[in-house]
Amino acid sequence: MINVFNNTNHFPEALIFALAGLITGILQIRLLSPNRRRFYWIAASALGWSLLIISSYFGIFAILIGPCLYGAITGLVLYRVIQPENQHGTMA
Repeated sequence: MINVFNNTNHFPEALIFALAGLITGILQIRLLSPNRRRFYWIAASALGWSLLIISSYFGIFAILIGPCLYGAITGLVLYRVIQPENQHGTMA
């Protein structure tokens, strides 16, 4: 597990990875379709990365819980972002 500061508090690492997810989300947003929902991807990326690190509190189960949380959050948001909008701005 990741433990940059060699203590049992994983929130500093979670903030570092949330910042990394934020930067990654901002860089990836140009690849998404040009609709107004694509900005949710930035928040999903940051939240997914921070929950991935915070899940390390669960010890050995972090190997399963963290990636599942990250995949679920980013996958759901990505699915919603790439769905086409109709003329009224709602999803088809």
